[in-house]
Amino acid sequence: MSVFKRNGIGNYYIQFNYRGKTHVKSSRSTNKRTAERMEREWRDQIHARMEMGERQRITLKDALEGFKESKKNTASERYALHAANVLNEHFPTHLNLDEIQPWHLTKFKSKREQGGSENNLLRPEIFAGRKWLKAASLVATRGLLVHRSHAEKFGK
Repeated sequence: MSVFKRNGIGNYYIQFNYRGKTHVKSSRSTNKRTAERMEREWRDQIHARMEMGERQRITLKDALEGFKESKKNTASERYALHAANVLNEHFPTHLNLDEIQPWHLTKFKSKREQGGSENNLLRPEIFAGRKWLKAASLVATRGLLVHRSHAEKFGK
């Protein structure tokens, strides 16, 4: 454990080595006990991610922001913004990616149909939604627990 202040003043910094890599960050705290607690938590997170394959959970809204950012200044930026807006309006974006279930996709399709979307417009949106969910899972570096075969039924 290494918790220290740079030049003996300011916030405490956390530093430790794990698997040959040095990890350093500010605790943003002037309290040493808080910094030590944060170091234990950070070390446990890194250990869980590296050894047990656990990844940080991310909400659909956060993944959506990452997706839009990844498409900035590209030819598909406008398309990505439209897909993001549709999902924000008709999909529960407060959910973590691993909480999305097949019935969420069914409900999304029903809302779009009730809103007056014609089948010829709805079909590309479902296709875009599937593509977006796949891209979001890559951005989030976490696989979705959505059954791919179930999601594909909506696009055909």
